[in-house]
Amino acid sequence: MDTTDERWFTQTLDKMGEERGLAYMKKLAAQEPQFRRGHTMMLQLLAVGEFPVNVIAYGYQVEYLKKQGAPIDWSADEPVTSTGGVISLAKHAPHPEAAKLFIDFAMSKVAQEEITKFNRVATRVDVPPDPPHLVEGLKMAPVKPELGKILRNRTVQFRKIFGIQ
Repeated sequence: MDTTDERWFTQTLDKMGEERGLAYMKKLAAQEPQFRRGHTMMLQLLAVGEFPVNVIAYGYQVEYLKKQGAPIDWSADEPVTSTGGVISLAKHAPHPEAAKLFIDFAMSKVAQEEITKFNRVATRVDVPPDPPHLVEGLKMAPVKPELGKILRNRTVQFRKIFGIQ
């Protein structure tokens, strides 16, 4: 597991409910999972047999490694919490019109199709992911913005339960 997975912890407790979620986390912690920094690195270690399972992974990263020949796969804990990407324009940008053109391009179908070549899920609904099972048939749930208000407390709980300094 990653030492910075407090957002996953928060979202999982939200999905499961406080009591059931905390019981799950305590049972998971009792198994003494290894902690490292970096989800990609952990998947690479999983692929070479460093450990038999990885609790938290991004499907697109697994798909990338599979294309490289890694003997791994993934399954989703539904509903899958989906996060959105953000593209912004600074209030005092030196060239705001050029920035607007870039934003238009970044959100275009052509640019979003390029994003899927990196196993990422496009923002546009008319651009399917490659492979399609990154979203196909999965129950999806967007991140709830209100969870941000309790993230600090959940971070403390996460670190305490898993013994992270």
